[in-house]
Amino acid sequence: MQILRLHVSNFRLFSEADFRFSPGMNLVRGPNESGKSSIVNAMVACLFEKPGARNKALRSARRWSAGEEPVIEIEFTHEGSSYRLVKDFASAKALLEDLEGGTELSTPKAVQEKISGFLGFSDSAHYLRTACVTHDQMVKLAEEKSGAQKLASMLRELVVGARESEVVDNAIKELSGQIDELKRGLEHPAGSPGTILRLQEERRRLTERQAEVSEAVSGLEEKRARLAEVGGLIGERRKDLEEGRSLVDRNMRLLELRRKSGEARGRFAAADRVKEARSKLEKVDEEIKKDFPGFANLDSSAEETIVEEAERIKSLAQVRDGLAGGKVTGKDEAGSRRRAQWGWAAVGAGAVVIALGVVLGMINSILFLLVALGAVKLLAGVYLLWSASGSLSGGAERLIEERVKSTEEEMKALESRQKKVLDSLGFEDSESFLDSLASYKAKLAERERAAAGLGALLGGRTAEEVEEERREASLEAAAYETETRGLEPFKVEAVELDRLTRLVGSLEEEVADLDKERQGISFHLEHSYADPEEAIELEENISWLSEEEERARRRLRIDALALEAMDKTKESLLSPAVPLLAESVGETFNSLTGGRYDTVEVSESDLGISVYSKEKGDMIPADEILSTLSKGTVSQLYLASRLRLVELLSEGRRPPLIFDDSFSYFDDERLRLLWELLIDTAREQQVILLTCTDRYDSLVSPEVNVIELGPLQ
Repeated sequence: MQILRLHVSNFRLFSEADFRFSPGMNLVRGPNESGKSSIVNAMVACLFEKPGARNKALRSARRWSAGEEPVIEIEFTHEGSSYRLVKDFASAKALLEDLEGGTELSTPKAVQEKISGFLGFSDSAHYLRTACVTHDQMVKLAEEKSGAQKLASMLRELVVGARESEVVDNAIKELSGQIDELKRGLEHPAGSPGTILRLQEERRRLTERQAEVSEAVSGLEEKRARLAEVGGLIGERRKDLEEGRSLVDRNMRLLELRRKSGEARGRFAAADRVKEARSKLEKVDEEIKKDFPGFANLDSSAEETIVEEAERIKSLAQVRDGLAGGKVTGKDEAGSRRRAQWGWAAVGAGAVVIALGVVLGMINSILFLLVALGAVKLLAGVYLLWSASGSLSGGAERLIEERVKSTEEEMKALESRQKKVLDSLGFEDSESFLDSLASYKAKLAERERAAAGLGALLGGRTAEEVEEERREASLEAAAYETETRGLEPFKVEAVELDRLTRLVGSLEEEVADLDKERQGISFHLEHSYADPEEAIELEENISWLSEEEERARRRLRIDALALEAMDKTKESLLSPAVPLLAESVGETFNSLTGGRYDTVEVSESDLGISVYSKEKGDMIPADEILSTLSKGTVSQLYLASRLRLVELLSEGRRPPLIFDDSFSYFDDERLRLLWELLIDTAREQQVILLTCTDRYDSLVSPEVNVIELGPLQ
């Protein structure tokens, strides 16, 4: 068959497109997304798909922007006759028209049978696996470890027949499975044992059980006697254990009661201390109320005011006395010298007092009054010195007298105001007030200490809560004492209590060991007991298992002989085709590789292909081809095999060969050799090669039909 024209409507990328092909070599060239794969899919769909099919492949083949199903038309020639094939997937109709004879077929089944006769293939799967070679197929076939097995399987179907090959393979597979199941676990460890090993293990288990039954029967009385002995020992040890444990528990309880009684007495004593502290605080409060009634509402500044006024009065008295002393006159020389001495003394004292007042005033502001006192003394000293020198005038004397008089008036005002304050407080003078105030402050400090002590003892509790704790502690202590008196007769010394504790522990361990032994004996008696009927039944089952194992071994030998015969039969069926396949694949592979690999062998057992390597000097087995040869060479081998398979599977009908960007692994030299092979093949069989590269431009000759595809809009 040679396809001459392809017309598609609403198919994938094409809304409407028409392509013309030549019977020989065709090169379809276009960039990615230009519709090359859509052309291949359209050809395959028209040749093989039923027009009424609604499978996933055809649903995806409909043009994305179109609401109608595809319509595909192919014009082709076969053995000198011209035909037109139409598949209308919208109306589910098919038409095959003989353009020369005028006859036509319109039923899908009749059309498909006729097309299958032309191509030599009945379904698209076989055609795609052989005559239609895509880029993805070559990549996957070269990389899959199962590629060699797939190729061998296809060759076996060709030689033996698809049905016969399947029957033989299934029979061999079933026999192999039966053999593997029978002997699984005999030669190598296995998670799931086979029939023979399972029978052996069951027989071994029953044999061990048989030995247990015999041992149980023989030692039954001995076990029962020991069980009775152990039961008696347990009773004796438990009685001793209960007595010792009771005495230890009473002494431990006695120790605990003493501890708790001590704690209760401690809480009671603590509550008493709270009560004493509270009474002490109340006593101090009563003393303050009784002895210092006037100080309850005393202003905090009263003390400071009285002290300041007392110091002021004292300072004013000293000023007055100093001024009054400056008025003494005398004309004798001795009096002048005395005034001069007093003057210098007053000046020195005044300077010292002023300096002291400045320093101490920084500590307490009241002491700044010393500065005024020092100034007065300094002034008096200057006056005495002046008087001694005879330079004091009458106006100055009158000034001093006025100053003395104003000082006395100020002193009287201060003394009057101070007397009123002291009278309101009940004191005659400031000295008695200050003494009483010091006593009051001392008593307040004593109260503060008493209150702090009470707060520490209360710890955030109220007095009522402490009193309730005191009552509870008293009751607890009484209860503990009562229980203690009841346990006193059982009291032992510490050394004896330690000995009893160790004895109780030892008895507990001994009782536990005896009880464990009793449980073990009881369990053994319960599970080891076997009557004579069980022994007979075990003997019968062991004998039956032995017979079953022998039958399984006999079946294993028969299946092994049958498998050997099937393998020989399979080899006898495949062996006639081996030389033919080896020669045809070898010739094609030799041409593709430029004579580098000139020898190909095909296995008689499974038709696996091996290649002779000149560099290695030996054959490359089928299961090592993918790991030994380059990807390009592997692609050449599979291409050679598939070309021969097309010829053999189609029984010489020579369907169109389609290559969709299949040779990405080929370098320039491999591509040249391939092109020569394809050109030679195209003389007798149509070849359609689709590509997105310009690698074939230098190889194209005039006899090649070139179809240029542009980017689709």
